[in-house]
Amino acid sequence: MVTSVGVRYKLTMLSDLMLDLRWQLYFSDWIDGFNHQLSYNKFNDWLLWLNFGYIYYLN
Repeated sequence: MVTSVGVRYKLTMLSDLMLDLRWQLYFSDWIDGFNHQLSYNKFNDWLLWLNFGYIYYLN
């Protein structure tokens, strides 16, 4: 499952600023490749991404 929210701010006609927050949840340890039988591996894995970017349009 992936959830994402973000904003884009227009600086000029050819450039933007971008901010994106993304959360990713794995429901099974087989999907992400870390299925080992350790005592502390009781819960499903998840990722949190924060992306900040500058976008320049080639026109």
